Amino acid sequence: MVNIAARVFARAYSDFGVDLPALTLLMIDLSRAAVPWLWATGATALLGYILVKRPAWVPIASVAVLAFTVLGLAFALLAFVEPVALCGDYWPEWPSR
Repeated sequence: MVNIAARVFARAYSDFGVDLPALTLLMIDLSRAAVPWLWATGATALLGYILVKRPAWVPIASVAVLAFTVLGLAFALLAFVEPVALCGDYWPEWPSR
């Protein structure tokens, strides 16, 4: 999902013709380098290995993988919303009725 979002945001932001914040550029570069796919593959392999070799560790490993995944997602969301916040549109007004 992060990879798809990075492509969509990169295309949308490239139409603006302005320099993006460093955090956003970093997230786009990480997505181009397939880091989200590497994380998903590595986490799946790790959990499979732990399931076979140390079944008692599965709950702890699952929580750790989930925690790192949520932190990565929070980082990605912050990176994608940062250009919008710099434009002053972070808290848009309610639409009129």
